Amino acid sequence: PDGSLYNCQSVPALTGNQTQRDWLFRVNPTDPFGYYGHPNPLRGEYVLNRGPLDEADYPASITPDANYRGAAFDFEFNKSPNGIIEYRSPGNLQVAMLVCRYSGGSDLIALVPDGPNGDINTFKIGIPGFTGFDDPLDLTEDLNTGILYVSDNGRSQIVLLKPAANA
Repeated sequence: PDGSLYNCQSVPALTGNQTQRDWLFRVNPTDPFGYYGHPNPLRGEYVLNRGPLDEADYPASITPDANYRGAAFDFEFNKSPNGIIEYRSPGNLQVAMLVCRYSGGSDLIALVPDGPNGDINTFKIGIPGFTGFDDPLDLTEDLNTGILYVSDNGRSQIVLLKPAANA
């Protein structure tokens, strides 16, 4: 790196890192210099996530790398968000992102991109029919009917869901 696009602060190595949060990142394909928190020496990016805000072992003087873009949504710890779709059928879930939370939650969560820059300000947990899975891994929508098919890894089943228009 030539230093013009990168934050060139001296960053100490970390060992024995804590469990990381599960984040959804808003990736802009027209911005090739976005950085999303995983250190990459080839690009001159060394700070894990937001530095001391996320890793207590960093000195307070460390700042996020200059190209750090931040997260659109924080799933918190150990939720293992996996399959994700934008629900397109009419109703209250239209344009919401539906995400399988594989371990923590074992459910589907609906994320609404209603914040600045498409960030998630509104989310729905506990939607009837979207809970009680045993490790949901992926999902898809039949665009003709709005029916969802969820692969439930723990039960070795594909579960059919018919979301209500007022979900």
